[in-house]
Amino acid sequence: MEGHEIILPEYFTKSLVDHQLRDTFLVQPDYIKREQINHIELAKKEETKHNRIQALITKLKSVLESNNQIL
Repeated sequence: MEGHEIILPEYFTKSLVDHQLRDTFLVQPDYIKREQINHIELAKKEETKHNRIQALITKLKSVLESNNQIL
């Protein structure tokens, strides 16, 4: 579907790059990326937003480690 480009917030992109997880995030299906970003963006407090980003970073690291073990 064209026109449904997923826009990553700059602060989120920076976190992914800092943890070397940008590519791991981007290979996920669009609907999952959209859900994850929305979950983070809906946080009212910055602390909650930060906690949600950290939880996703942990999850992505786990996925990356699992994939590396398979290879």
